[in-house]
Amino acid sequence: MLFRSFDCSNLNVTLDAYKPTGTDIAVYYKALPVESTQSISTVNWVKMKLKGTVTNSNSVSDIREHSYYPEGAFNAYGDPVVSYPITPRFNAFIIKVVMISSSVAVTPKVYNFRTIALDA
Repeated sequence: MLFRSFDCSNLNVTLDAYKPTGTDIAVYYKALPVESTQSISTVNWVKMKLKGTVTNSNSVSDIREHSYYPEGAFNAYGDPVVSYPITPRFNAFIIKVVMISSSVAVTPKVYNFRTIALDA
């Protein structure tokens, strides 16, 4: 839940990760509209989009930054769009990080998870 008078229209999730070949990281969010009286548990998960391309890690010490945004936050050139990707405006949100692997022996690892709620 955000501060009482603070409401937003965009999110940024940034994390550092070790992501070897055969693995992936997916980030999802739920946002509760400002005037909503429902529980956030009833809101559907929305998959976030990775900004740019991040290549796979070459070794365990090869940690790379990944930034995720709602669909529509950036144009095809990676420039911010002057619209509101999450409508209506929200004041509560939940983030879910899913680490995917084709093998139980090789998994991604996430470090330094950061989330920023933005007023676009």
